[in-house]
Amino acid sequence: MHIGYFIHSAETVASDFREYGAIRIQHSGSSEIPAVLVAALQILSRIQGHLLNLSGAGLADCSVVLVKGYDYGPLVPGEALLGRAEIWSNHLLGMCWSSSGATRPMPEWFGDDGADTEAMSETLMDDQAWPVFRVPFDGGHAAIVVYRNLLGDCGIDYLLTHPDWNCAQVLASCDGSWSGPGLTWKNLVRITASPDLTTNGAHDPAERLLLLLPALCQAELPADAQTRVEAALETVGAPNSSIQIMARALLDGRRHSGPGGFSKSPLSGPRLASETGSPEMAMLRALNLTETQHDGLVRALT
Repeated sequence: MHIGYFIHSAETVASDFREYGAIRIQHSGSSEIPAVLVAALQILSRIQGHLLNLSGAGLADCSVVLVKGYDYGPLVPGEALLGRAEIWSNHLLGMCWSSSGATRPMPEWFGDDGADTEAMSETLMDDQAWPVFRVPFDGGHAAIVVYRNLLGDCGIDYLLTHPDWNCAQVLASCDGSWSGPGLTWKNLVRITASPDLTTNGAHDPAERLLLLLPALCQAELPADAQTRVEAALETVGAPNSSIQIMARALLDGRRHSGPGGFSKSPLSGPRLASETGSPEMAMLRALNLTETQHDGLVRALT
């Protein structure tokens, strides 16, 4: 059912309450609306405001996103939020906080104010509608960012999916601590640059890069990494005055892989990056895939 129906219903009930209150005043001669009506109007106002916020945020259709093997909550498409500056401060500010820089990160870095950030935060953390951001790439694969708004266990999950897989694979989970193999810079750039335009999701390269950036896990980065992040921030509308310091804080706040890039393969046991040929291969072998699925993913990422 469309959310506009609920907004209209809230308006209708609120109007009826006000009319009823006016009738009570006329008949009683009192100049005060009964306390129960005041309380009811306040509740309706909050409900109506919340529904309007969801509608304006682009989640109004309430369509369902199905992710195979991930059925923990009500998933809804969130890509309509990507055109708003405050999405990026909510999504990336925590990564800036993880950096060792002395400058305190602020929402204004991303071109929005605290009020906008707070309103977006309520939408992103709604336990009745978990925003999902899909990043489709070559071979039918997709990286998916899920705001896991499970009461008592909220966080952000970064998944990899494919129609032929039994279930989604967890790339990373951020919920106060960080877990998962993550993405190498090379994987991140490859996914960013190869959108599948036939599938719903985020197709803009800058948005794709910034959505998946918190899943980055690599100790050493190439020389052009900061330039790429700066370009992405500029594209989504970040102020020029803060782009450089913001890009540096984001990359400084990334998770560093352990010595040797150690990972565990469900197919062939523990391996080191040096044994698999590259950190990228070590990351892929940490996923619970069959050999055929693994080879397909390798082709999509190379």
